[in-house]
Amino acid sequence: MKSPLRSMVYFLLVLIGCLAIGACTYLHQPKFGSAPDGKRLEAIEKSPNFVNGQFQNLVPTPVLTDDSSSVSIILSSLWNKKERLKPGHPVPVAKTDLKALDIKTDVVVWLGHSSYFVQLGGKRILIDPVFSADAAPVPYANEAFDGANAYTADDMPDIDYLLITHDHWDHLDYPSVIALESRVRQVVCGLGVGAYFEQWGYAPRKIHEADWFSSLPLTPDFAVHVLPARHYSGRMFDKNKTLWAGYAIEAAGRRIFFSGDSGYGAHFADIGQRFGGFDLAVLDMGQYDKRWANIHMVPEEAARAAQDLGAKALMPAHIGKFSIANHAWDEPMERIVAASEGKSYRLLTPAIGQVANLNERQSFSHWWRDREENSHPKSEIKKMAAQQEVEIMKIRMTINGKVMLATLADSASARDFYSMLPLTISLEDHAGTEKISYLSRKLSTADAPRGIDPAVGDIAYYAPWGNLAIYYKDFGYSAGLVKLGQIDSGMDALTFQGTAKVTIEPVQSNKAASEL
Repeated sequence: MKSPLRSMVYFLLVLIGCLAIGACTYLHQPKFGSAPDGKRLEAIEKSPNFVNGQFQNLVPTPVLTDDSSSVSIILSSLWNKKERLKPGHPVPVAKTDLKALDIKTDVVVWLGHSSYFVQLGGKRILIDPVFSADAAPVPYANEAFDGANAYTADDMPDIDYLLITHDHWDHLDYPSVIALESRVRQVVCGLGVGAYFEQWGYAPRKIHEADWFSSLPLTPDFAVHVLPARHYSGRMFDKNKTLWAGYAIEAAGRRIFFSGDSGYGAHFADIGQRFGGFDLAVLDMGQYDKRWANIHMVPEEAARAAQDLGAKALMPAHIGKFSIANHAWDEPMERIVAASEGKSYRLLTPAIGQVANLNERQSFSHWWRDREENSHPKSEIKKMAAQQEVEIMKIRMTINGKVMLATLADSASARDFYSMLPLTISLEDHAGTEKISYLSRKLSTADAPRGIDPAVGDIAYYAPWGNLAIYYKDFGYSAGLVKLGQIDSGMDALTFQGTAKVTIEPVQSNKAASEL
């Protein structure tokens, strides 16, 4: 006769085994896909962006930017939810008949979140279509706002080019991709993402995979450029095995840029310089959090990125359909309206399904305010914007225990440097200047002058050699210098002999007011 303890152990082992088998069976569903292999993997391994078995960003980009863990973030999202994560009413939608649009008219139609229908140069383009009621590996985990899931695959006309920015569930939706197969002529995606399409029944001849800075002249008068984003990839456990990307589309004398999911970085200024500006930039500016500040932009950063890109117009993305981050659902729209005041670009805020005609100068209503109660006060939005500026621009340097505070310039190189923080590097006494040793990579020189006359307190970057210098004496003209910022206080930190370690870190907004 079996003892109760032995029976219980046996039961638990059987239960664990059943759960393991069930989990394995579930994870082998086609929607999860599988890692690239064979010739596709060989092509990936030749990419300069693929290092030690993973794709990497152009700059160091840890996904989590504080001491939080994935588990703590999940628990926090369950127990410390902010109010108004979802709208209290159906999202306003203008259900346009996309099949009836004149193909000769250049338009962009937002379909919710990061999904867009585009007509440009006589071609129809669909970007990151998600027509499912949820955007997650399990049902009900990330449900669309009431009314926001207005479009289906059946509403789409024949699509010349389907562009996928990366493989996350809110951008690469298995049911939508399957339903669209007969309507899609060609697919454009980053390296490795084509594996999903081939596994899901798309003919290999339809699939165009490319690395960053690749140009695909798909017809003589139509080109898609695959460009860097600052993000990561992975549908379940494998991370960064496929490439994430943004896109520039050129046709009919126009250029449109789609950032995909991306944190702020110097790549925007570089792209803007390469292409000479854009007629429209569609930029990630929602689902942000200070705990993952590197991989999504806050609206104020998106406003800055639009200027870096030389955009004539800006349209928000990554908003209005799913609640992935712990901020009010309408907060990104309110903040981008405030951040866009006085900027050189026009802010376009069409509702889902509303046509933005690139041939016309349109204005759109603030649709998110319709029927919404308890919306963010303007004073709160302005405070958020002011705090963001402080976070972006202020740094603290500690040398031999002494603190030096500085303000970075509003330039691509300075923001690129900021993205590397925090840093601990050596400070060397060199020919009368205090010279910080070689950095891990070159900073952007998109905004670099021919040279600068360093003044006392300048923080400068030696573009040719990858060194940083802090000036505390008068110096003459120096070619190849890029000014990054100016010391605010603490120059006495440099009054020592020999070498030392210096730590450089961003100043948080709650400290900046008292310290500066």
